[in-house]
Amino acid sequence: MNKYVTGWAAIGAIPLLSLSLGKVAAQAPDPGAYSAARYAIQSSVGNRVAMRDGVTLSVRIYRPQDSGRFPALLTITPYDNNDYWLERAKWFAQRGYVVAFADTRGRYDSEGTWDPFNPKQKTDGYDLVEWVAKQPWCNGRVGMYGPSYMGWEIWWTATQAPPSLKAIVPEVAPPDQMYNTPYQDGVLVGWMFGWAAVMSGRTTRSTLRTYCYL
Repeated sequence: MNKYVTGWAAIGAIPLLSLSLGKVAAQAPDPGAYSAARYAIQSSVGNRVAMRDGVTLSVRIYRPQDSGRFPALLTITPYDNNDYWLERAKWFAQRGYVVAFADTRGRYDSEGTWDPFNPKQKTDGYDLVEWVAKQPWCNGRVGMYGPSYMGWEIWWTATQAPPSLKAIVPEVAPPDQMYNTPYQDGVLVGWMFGWAAVMSGRTTRSTLRTYCYL
């Protein structure tokens, strides 16, 4: 006798299964207890970090106001490292993490030429991770987090396997978000053209600023 139900027998079992389940309520995930906010915060802006080809990237840092060494979190962004997600950085810093925000190559205060598909994004990620890990306020362990293009930067960096990178949290990022770009089911998808337009210079250029965060 077959171990698995297959074919039409499986299809016929679906209505019976749904009837037997009745109304099922989703259970909210339990995040557990967050760390307490124990630290005051100190910040520094305009830190210049040299990449292996000599281009320097601008890094903003939030860290606990303490002389200890802490794990660090890195985000590389083309959307300005002085933007709305800094509240998230402060939340982590209050709980014992250093948070480093780097403007990606060619954007805002970072040197170089902006090209969203430039393979140097990979080595920039490696160099930034290892720079963060060697700072006196870091314990040598670095994680990366961020949504959308920042998540793409995370995947690129991970391909280079920097030894100090211990964890990654790419959110709504390629490949899961962009499997259907530039075509979905054979139809040309237009949102990427809008993103390219607002991201065409050193700074975000449009009143449709929010649109580019897709």
